[in-house]
Amino acid sequence: MALSCAWRCWIMLAWLAGTMSLGCERLRIHNTKTLGKLIEMGGRLPRHCVTRRVALQTQPLDLITLSKNLNAEDKIRVIHQTLDQINKTFTQNLSTAPWDAALLEGFRILLIQQLEDLRGCVREPLSYSNSEEIQEYFGKLREFLELERFGECAWKIVCSQTKARLQQIQTIIAKISKSN
Repeated sequence: MALSCAWRCWIMLAWLAGTMSLGCERLRIHNTKTLGKLIEMGGRLPRHCVTRRVALQTQPLDLITLSKNLNAEDKIRVIHQTLDQINKTFTQNLSTAPWDAALLEGFRILLIQQLEDLRGCVREPLSYSNSEEIQEYFGKLREFLELERFGECAWKIVCSQTKARLQQIQTIIAKISKSN
């Protein structure tokens, strides 16, 4: 009887581990698609916008350093917080964004799918980590958009900053996968 119960528990744990890794694998796939969609939207920062980049009063956010000494679940929380902030940024004044509405909507759908996939990668409910750096950084990006009156260059600068963060997320996801 005890052996039968132990066997069922082992099967359940193996199934849960497989389910969690599947959710994390989808996260990697969706992040790649989201980054591809953003590249399709933004491409390179136009030369005439480079001078406006100086007006963005913030240093780039280094998610790799921020998550360096964290365990896998805390790294996933950092990714969640970052994607949530990106989603908030790309819901502001979208009528002024210089991209095709369908491209922009596709990007946002992929972001939301990633946020949902993250819930399958951690055992505990997702709560925000103590990283105020992420919220502060994206708050400054949103302030920059407002100060620049949601102009084309402002959006493209925010897009280039977002692309860099998504690339960093890919690196973090790869590190999580290697450690498992």
